[in-house]
Amino acid sequence: MLKINLLPSQEKESIKIKEINKWFVFFFVGLGFWLVVFFVICLSSYLYFQNLVSSQEQMIKTAETNSQIQQLKEAEKEINSINSDISKIHVLFSNFVYWTPIIEKLAQEVTPGIYLNVLSYNSGSNQMRLDGFAQTRANLLDFEKTIKGDNNFKNFDSPISNLLKQTKIDFSFNFEVNTLTAKSL
Repeated sequence: MLKINLLPSQEKESIKIKEINKWFVFFFVGLGFWLVVFFVICLSSYLYFQNLVSSQEQMIKTAETNSQIQQLKEAEKEINSINSDISKIHVLFSNFVYWTPIIEKLAQEVTPGIYLNVLSYNSGSNQMRLDGFAQTRANLLDFEKTIKGDNNFKNFDSPISNLLKQTKIDFSFNFEVNTLTAKSL
């Protein structure tokens, strides 16, 4: 079959241009459609990944916060342990008797003719025992009077055997240390 085209050449050109325009419109509309689809996919991907990154950052912050909370709890436990140790030390030292001032005080009260041999302490009964030697009974009585007059010592006990001899007396005294006044020495 034979095609006969009786249209003038101007019309032919016009039809070709319309045909080409139709293809261009179809191409650009299709391209625009696919660009819109691509843009929507990119936008949804961007939003999805933005949300994913945001949730990951939130999880990291939560993990860091949990880590910091854990560290704070450990620090609090350590502080409580140290406070407990400090309170134990405080209790220990609050009942501690400083012996140096007590012994210094006894040494200062020793009069000439008195020699101290033994000083012992029983912490359960808070009793001290002082053994020594006195050249005369007068020296011993002066020393005894001095110790009895000192408010650092109480419940002073001097056995009668201390007074039996006139000279060269081996003596012993028993007394309690007044811990409240001994701490202030």
